[in-house]
Amino acid sequence: MPEAQFVSEELLRKRERNKLAKRRSRAANPEREKELNRVCNKKRYAANPAQWKSWNQRWNQANRGRKRALLNKRKEYIALATPTWVDHDAIARVYEECVTRTAQTGIPHHVDHIVPLRGKNVCGLHVHWNLRVTPARDNLTKSNRFIEDYEPPSTTAH
Repeated sequence: MPEAQFVSEELLRKRERNKLAKRRSRAANPEREKELNRVCNKKRYAANPAQWKSWNQRWNQANRGRKRALLNKRKEYIALATPTWVDHDAIARVYEECVTRTAQTGIPHHVDHIVPLRGKNVCGLHVHWNLRVTPARDNLTKSNRFIEDYEPPSTTAH
């Protein structure tokens, strides 16, 4: 019996060393870690979307304050990226078109910022010529990246 206990302690030490090594690697390569998490989450979602949506709803309910803070932060970024001379009616028309396309096709659509408001290398403005209606799937795939000449196959540019 002592030998089995010794093996367990050795395995525990080995696991702890592996955890520390992973933490160091993650700290040294945050962008790589972020990309790995994104790919892993995409696979998990594809395997069981209903479970993922259920988890997301539970998280939103348990973290209402944090969710509200994230939404307010997004509104703040939009406000900071909106110039005073912007044509608010033109922006409203783009958002109305988004609602119309969703109703007509039955496919959820989003309003995409062609040049993202908070991109890694470039930041765009919240103006009507930087907006386009695109299927939600394409917009979520693009995320906040700026891809030159990015034109998803199912999108009509504005």
